Amino acid sequence: MSDQDDSPLGRALRIIELLAGAPEGMTLSEIAAATDLVMTTAHRQLATLTALGVVRKTKAEIVDMIRAWAALEQKPRRSALFLAVTAEEGGLRGSEYYAQHPIVPPGKTAAALNFDAFHPLGLVRSVVVAGAERTTLYPVVEQVARRLGLEIKPDPRPEQGSYYRSDHFPLAKAGIPAFSVHQGGDFIGKDKDFAERVFREFNARHYHQPSDEYREEWDFAGLELIARFGLLVGLETANLDRLPTWKAGDEFLPARERSFKAH
Repeated sequence: MSDQDDSPLGRALRIIELLAGAPEGMTLSEIAAATDLVMTTAHRQLATLTALGVVRKTKAEIVDMIRAWAALEQKPRRSALFLAVTAEEGGLRGSEYYAQHPIVPPGKTAAALNFDAFHPLGLVRSVVVAGAERTTLYPVVEQVARRLGLEIKPDPRPEQGSYYRSDHFPLAKAGIPAFSVHQGGDFIGKDKDFAERVFREFNARHYHQPSDEYREEWDFAGLELIARFGLLVGLETANLDRLPTWKAGDEFLPARERSFKAH
């Protein structure tokens, strides 16, 4: 984009690709003006000399979703915007920047699905979508989970307040129905305490350490499943008759209503 902000915060936002359900040949500005949109974000660590964190940085699932969306012969009614935002742990700076300088206004953005750290350790039986139940999009999320044989589980660590510390949060503050998608902790073929042991070991020994690197024994089947889940939720959302919003009484509903009035 010729008018791309090259400031430090501007560089913190990395736009991977916009895939339009609009006619071919439309410019980005024309798409932004003419269409509603579904947004998918993924956390990308701020690049440093050490560049630590394969589990925290690898976003193969969002790349697969981009490829799958692009390959659709029949595009959905709405476009999709895929973002890789950085500086999450510096205060959600990438996602905050986009929320303040959106390509498509919040009032024309159907929803935002965020993907963060994933452990490639095999298939899971469940998915965690904390915050989705606060939106009118939740029936779609439930339907897709049932379609894929996934149980929706609650946030396993609500005391950490992760909803207010992840990249979907600035988008929710702007009014967009937004939540993160995570693997559940019940890995197929593993004992019930396996996920908790992996979580504790990763945080203690590998989080932001050189040891967080690719391992030959990794099993990416679970990431493929979660990517399929996210893609299907995005496609169903892109074909809804009405834009989703927040449920009555939710703290983000007033922002959503203001965003609708602005456009």
